[in-house]
Amino acid sequence: MDKQEIYDRVKAHLLKQNEICLGPDGFATWLRYNGLASPLGHLMICYDRNFEDFPLDCLPEVAWFGVCEPTREMVGFVDELEHLHFMGAPEHWPKKLAQLAERHGLIP
Repeated sequence: MDKQEIYDRVKAHLLKQNEICLGPDGFATWLRYNGLASPLGHLMICYDRNFEDFPLDCLPEVAWFGVCEPTREMVGFVDELEHLHFMGAPEHWPKKLAQLAERHGLIP
């Protein structure tokens, strides 16, 4: 997927989910937990519970299968989406997503 495709899928997912994906401690965000998913968790085809223990830039290459090539640029872009997801209240996501799209020259 390219940035626009990733953005479009994540935007639709987050606005539908309308909730932050928190792990069992109710604090740390997870890729997937209790029927919810973070941006990358939503995009992943080959999810493994053990991926929760890795920082985004250290995930095994298989975690990125079907998402994108894990280049520095793409990992940075997905990291921005992850940050947007866990650092802001869902009611602010539409505005934050539009701002992110503008910064990356994408169609909001």
